[in-house]
Amino acid sequence: MTYKIIPDVNIKNSNNDTLAQAMAVCFQEPLQRITKKGLIEPLKFYFDIEIAKNQTEFYFTIPTNVEDLVLNKAKTIWSKANIHEKVLENKFNEHSTEMAELVLKYHNFKSLSTDKSDLYPLTNIMAITKALNDEERVRISICFEPLKRANWISKANDEYKQFKNGKRVDREVNKSEQLAKLGVKTVEMALNYYIEFQMLIFEAVLGTVIPDSEEEKKQIININLNDEGAILNKADGVNHQTTYKQSAEAFMTRILILSDSSDKQRRKSNILMAYNSFKDLSGDNELVMRFTDHKYIKEVLKKN
Repeated sequence: MTYKIIPDVNIKNSNNDTLAQAMAVCFQEPLQRITKKGLIEPLKFYFDIEIAKNQTEFYFTIPTNVEDLVLNKAKTIWSKANIHEKVLENKFNEHSTEMAELVLKYHNFKSLSTDKSDLYPLTNIMAITKALNDEERVRISICFEPLKRANWISKANDEYKQFKNGKRVDREVNKSEQLAKLGVKTVEMALNYYIEFQMLIFEAVLGTVIPDSEEEKKQIININLNDEGAILNKADGVNHQTTYKQSAEAFMTRILILSDSSDKQRRKSNILMAYNSFKDLSGDNELVMRFTDHKYIKEVLKKN
């Protein structure tokens, strides 16, 4: 079931972890998902931000069998918001829509910055509305699939061992590939991008600099596993969000950005503006962007 959320002006992030915990406890083991008709899909929650010129709308989709639990928690933490049932209409044209996904750049055990004292990246996302034309739309779609906590702790421990042994993970698309995906063939075109869309940080167009190995070695953590989960004995050079993430509730997460415009170049530019909004979440980890194959757009629009 999908609900539209109209926030009040004083909404805050301070209790959002309570909602995350409510979604996390909805995890079902494979045996719990076996029915007479076969194995049903894992539960998934969707949070969609629909952006048009001078307009932003928020939608929260909850599986029917856990609807009361999660919806009541949302209404508790966002007590002054108007939350009501409403279908998320598909106003995107498949043929004039571009899509990209955001993925973690480094090892999954490393955390983004999750400071709850501000509303970033929402503040930056809201600013996109001023840059869109009347016929343009952008959607940021975030899917959450609860994971078994013990499985996440085991995965985090394995990744840490690989990291400690020198394995390096960097999912950043290289500069030439990124520019090709954007349709940017010359440095002059890249500069024109920056001049026209001033919200973009220049590195979002030209690619980011990969940290050198010495900097990477500074991020050392030690994890011991016991019956209660992961314990970090030392966290030199690692922020407290990464420390917390090792034993926190976990989700398989997918972040997509869809952009609809009759102008092919602006489709990509609007995606870049949305991606740039997430730069404030950079901490021990950060989000990097990948353009997806166009053949998946129809499937995503139908699914969402």
